[in-house]
Amino acid sequence: MRLTRFLKEKEMQYYVIVPKWERPIKVVIRNLPRDTRPQEIKGFLEYYHDLKVDKVIQLTKFRTKRPLPLFQVTLPNEDKNKKIWNIDNVCYIKVEIQRFQRRTGALQCFNCNLHHHAAAACRLDPRCLKCGGPHSHVQCTERFELNTEGKIINPTCINCNETGHLASWRGCKKFPKTAVNNIRSIKPSRRVDPKFTYSAIARQNYDNENDDLPINDNESVDLRAPPEEVSVTVSPQKVDALKDILYVLDEFKRIFGKSDIHEIAKKLKTANNDLDRLQVLVKLLNLSV
Repeated sequence: MRLTRFLKEKEMQYYVIVPKWERPIKVVIRNLPRDTRPQEIKGFLEYYHDLKVDKVIQLTKFRTKRPLPLFQVTLPNEDKNKKIWNIDNVCYIKVEIQRFQRRTGALQCFNCNLHHHAAAACRLDPRCLKCGGPHSHVQCTERFELNTEGKIINPTCINCNETGHLASWRGCKKFPKTAVNNIRSIKPSRRVDPKFTYSAIARQNYDNENDDLPINDNESVDLRAPPEEVSVTVSPQKVDALKDILYVLDEFKRIFGKSDIHEIAKKLKTANNDLDRLQVLVKLLNLSV
């Protein structure tokens, strides 16, 4: 890109957010022994499966950092590397290939220890997570007092400058918080009773209003006031069904309008089965035509 080339020539600091279609392929290999060396996996994939592998790392528990029998493989986003999904054996052991799912929460760069980008696309000056110096935390030579768990006692955060935690702590005030979707709970509408029509509701409200009228003739009463509005909720499916029923009735009336509806109903009721009922309608249709 012209912009990144310009920034490099001017020796300016920047970072790039790589689009999804250009990001490397990342998979997780399951079912390998915990003590398998990542270099063995990388060599096997390159030699026996003819893949181009950037790196292989062993995943660890988030809190305890205990190694897991899971190995993350990163490959360039090339067509030849897409056959990684079809591989079922690594180091002569039957394995399972899964898509890598990174930990939830904001992305943190291992180079500058800022957020929302990865170290592979970061061209900012490095900052040590431990001491804040201009180097990677892996290259840090400063000695710290450690507790029984091997963690630094009373560290200083290089992002918020507060003591007691590192910049990788998710409780840090500078660590981006995951947005929470405040979805309003929608109260379910009252169930629709097909026997409970709007006219019945309106008539009931009207009767109730008349019952509450004052007996004293001297009191003024506004009889012109409309009855209180009542909201009836009907699902869209039932509305469509009702429209279809009305359409069928209109067509029935148009076709058999000259026939005696009472006589048609009588013949349909006395018919023994659906075939007899159909014959009744066919005869009436011929008569109508």
